[in-house]
Amino acid sequence: MTKKKLSLKVESSHPVIDRNIDFIKSHLETHTLCWISKQIKVNVVTMYRYAERYGWKGLEMKKALSVDWDSRMLRIIKTKFPNTFNKQVADECGVSVRTLIRKARELGLEKEEGFLDKNRAAISQMAKEALPKVGKETIEFIIKAGIPYRFQKGHKPQNIDYKKVWTTRRMNEEKIKMGLINPY
Repeated sequence: MTKKKLSLKVESSHPVIDRNIDFIKSHLETHTLCWISKQIKVNVVTMYRYAERYGWKGLEMKKALSVDWDSRMLRIIKTKFPNTFNKQVADECGVSVRTLIRKARELGLEKEEGFLDKNRAAISQMAKEALPKVGKETIEFIIKAGIPYRFQKGHKPQNIDYKKVWTTRRMNEEKIKMGLINPY
């Protein structure tokens, strides 16, 4: 009696991708494969492998990230960019500040002469508000968090050639004195 080998050609499938196949197909034209994989919680590499197998093409990243500038947005940027803060113009156009700056450069727009001098007080105030608040609690937290990583008393690092270190320091000090190296 001879045994026959049964060869079942079963294409491996992924349970999460199979379960979300309708979602994937409905979003291929409007979103990237990377975004779709994050939504269904599948590894990006796995998503691309299955996309290649099934012939799926997601939206290209460059197209997904691009902004369609309409006439209203262009009018706002052309009229307000030279004499208004970038954040205000970006909020009005509904884009990020970086995107606004990139478009302004593309259009050849610049801030008007003396804009910084005229608004120096407001700019200084915005910079102060943007600084992180460092209070007593923050400093205590930083100190407490760093304690486990401090060197113990008497600790000497290994593999350091002290003679080489001091020689290099002396040479650098001499070069600074001679004006060959700018110390700042």
